[in-house]
Amino acid sequence: MPSDIEQEEANEVDSNLPNTDTVKKDGAKEFWGRSEDDPAKDEYWLKTIQQVFNEMVCPLEDYLKCVVSLLREEAYNWWATITVVVPKIDVHWEFFKLEFKKKYISKRYLDKKKKEFLELNQGNKSMPKYEREFTYLSKYAREIVSTEEEMCTHFEDGLNDEIKMMIGCGIVRSRSEDGGNF
Repeated sequence: MPSDIEQEEANEVDSNLPNTDTVKKDGAKEFWGRSEDDPAKDEYWLKTIQQVFNEMVCPLEDYLKCVVSLLREEAYNWWATITVVVPKIDVHWEFFKLEFKKKYISKRYLDKKKKEFLELNQGNKSMPKYEREFTYLSKYAREIVSTEEEMCTHFEDGLNDEIKMMIGCGIVRSRSEDGGNF
């Protein structure tokens, strides 16, 4: 049984942790982990949680406690099952993210996004829209475009023929160097 001093210290530490309401106020949402949920929404939830924690005054070692406080029903049961079978020393924020991705962001979804990236071309999209899509989808194909040069080559390969010709003539590069727009 902990001494009075140990109990006071434990209470003090817990009171310094952001509670669920505080985390929610900063933009975090509860996660229910329903099987019919969309992997894109689950991925977005995890990304949002990471951003909230980065902006909060919450030490990295407390991220896990905070995120578990947001898990509900199926998601909480899933996590409780994992923590029973995994040694406590191995249960931390990075482990949570890895397990979350395995459970809720399927390989099939990731493969689909990679395929979208590989098949992406400008088509009728404006240059800014094409660039946004390219940047967003490129995270799913890091092993394919792992360097800046590979990114540029893949980006240029997806451009409209008219713009490719301007690049070949140096028109686009000279415009961008002068601060011009497409």
